[in-house]
Amino acid sequence: MKLKLGPLPDVSTVKLTVTMPAVLKIELEKYAEIHARTYGTSVDVATLIPIMLTHFLAADKLFQRTIRRPTEH
Repeated sequence: MKLKLGPLPDVSTVKLTVTMPAVLKIELEKYAEIHARTYGTSVDVATLIPIMLTHFLAADKLFQRTIRRPTEH
């Protein structure tokens, strides 16, 4: 089995507090459990969220085109 989110890279971090629906937290915890079983390394939800967001932003073609567009003066 292979998850869309592969093994996690080492990264430096900053702290950001977010509020989310309880059902989303439960789903993220399930994902973390499956990720741990798949890759053999325990990972908490707080570690997964920024990596998932990074992947989400990288996959958004309009966002990527927009941030790469030269600044208009």
